[in-house]
Amino acid sequence: MGGKTGFSGCFEEKCYLCLKLLISVVPIGVVGYMNFSRAKSSIEHDQLLHLEFVTDVKVKRINTFFKNVEDDIRITQDYFNIIKNLPIVAKFSDDRSNPKYLKAKEELDSQLKAWLRIKNGTMIDLMLVNLEGTVVYAANEEHVAEDLDNSLPDPSNKAFEEGKKGVYFTNIFKNKVNDYNLGMLVTAPIYDNGNFIGVIAFAFDMGPIYDSIQDTTGLGETGETLIGKQMEPHGHFDHVHVVFLNTLRHDPDAALKRMVEFGSDKAIPLQEAVQGKRGTGYSVDYRGEEIMAHWRYIPERDWGIVAKIDKKEAFVPINDLKKKTKAFMVFTGFIVVFIAYFAAKTISNPIIKLSDQTIMITKGDLNGEVLFENRHDEIGILASNFNVMVKQLKKRIHELEEFHKVTVNRELKMIELEKEIELLKEKSDKVKESG
Repeated sequence: MGGKTGFSGCFEEKCYLCLKLLISVVPIGVVGYMNFSRAKSSIEHDQLLHLEFVTDVKVKRINTFFKNVEDDIRITQDYFNIIKNLPIVAKFSDDRSNPKYLKAKEELDSQLKAWLRIKNGTMIDLMLVNLEGTVVYAANEEHVAEDLDNSLPDPSNKAFEEGKKGVYFTNIFKNKVNDYNLGMLVTAPIYDNGNFIGVIAFAFDMGPIYDSIQDTTGLGETGETLIGKQMEPHGHFDHVHVVFLNTLRHDPDAALKRMVEFGSDKAIPLQEAVQGKRGTGYSVDYRGEEIMAHWRYIPERDWGIVAKIDKKEAFVPINDLKKKTKAFMVFTGFIVVFIAYFAAKTISNPIIKLSDQTIMITKGDLNGEVLFENRHDEIGILASNFNVMVKQLKKRIHELEEFHKVTVNRELKMIELEKEIELLKEKSDKVKESG
């Protein structure tokens, strides 16, 4: 009886404890996972939103820069000084010691060299081109020897012809006149009373705009912004491809050298951007690295732009959050397990023992006692009442036993009396018979 009761109590105790721990820990895991998932999504959303913001800011800077250049050339092409003196310097380009040429050049220098100083750092030269496409004036004295009597330093040879039609921006190229630094030309026609008299050309360095584009503020250790342009087949590229237009954080020599064919498994965001697509998400960059990026098209320049950061770095906050979440869940789980274990020991176990003792009582064993009377909670009250009940049962049973003994003694005495009465009757009968 005792073995069965002990086994039953132990088994029930362990099962109840395991169930309690399971019920306590599982919700913590579920809640922790849900909170982590929400936080992860929030971090990803913020990262992508930041990349989109960076891209939009830099597109605005690019467009503002080129809009200012276009405004400058539109204003400058109408300068009276240029309209007056361009025909003169063009006419005497073979006789630059002629007083008329010297006077015309002096008048141009007085205005255009001052203008060039104001634009220092962006514009590197201002040139005037005659009707045949030959440079007849250069404001930058350092470039005079290279510029004068030559065509504009445009590898595509489109600057003059397109400049005759309206404001025209060339592609980016390495300008031999400017130590082969990356630059561009912008050209526009010059008219005198509706008559075409030549072309004005600005040569500017891409350095300042590149500094703005390549600014890595807010892009961590691996982030960068890059621009590219779709190009038709040429050279060893027999397919349509993308050419990178700026130097890169991970490839300082990339400008005009690094190219990617369409359909390649690298530089996917830039491939999409130059085709007029806009997107945000995870992709692969020109190094084959997994990245988080935002990309879009710049229609004003026919460029694609990408702001990106390596996925590994972008996930650092997420991985930190994952570690902290795991640590929190383990710590919280430990606390809950401890509380559940304590509860099982202080609440469940006494109840189980009370239950076992009840079973023993039903089987007639009143020798057990639940020793929890020193507790001041409901368990203590229950245990105290239980012990009182057991004592009362014992007392009642003892009284019943005593009553039973008295009753038995009386019955025995009655039997003895009945026997004595029978003997007396027998004796009385014998006396009568003998008389």
